[in-house]
Amino acid sequence: MDPLLVSLGVPANEIAAERAAMQDWVIGKTVNRRILGSPGTSGDALPLRLGG
Repeated sequence: MDPLLVSLGVPANEIAAERAAMQDWVIGKTVNRRILGSPGTSGDALPLRLGG
């Protein structure tokens, strides 16, 4: 993933900070099964244009 982010112009320090923030995670039961703000879950995701 890092090479992709670098190629998209994401600064290395931001990549490192994001990776560090994602180190701790928990699996648990959800209170609500509706996922808000997650592209693709409701079928109306915005298109992503790659390569210009």
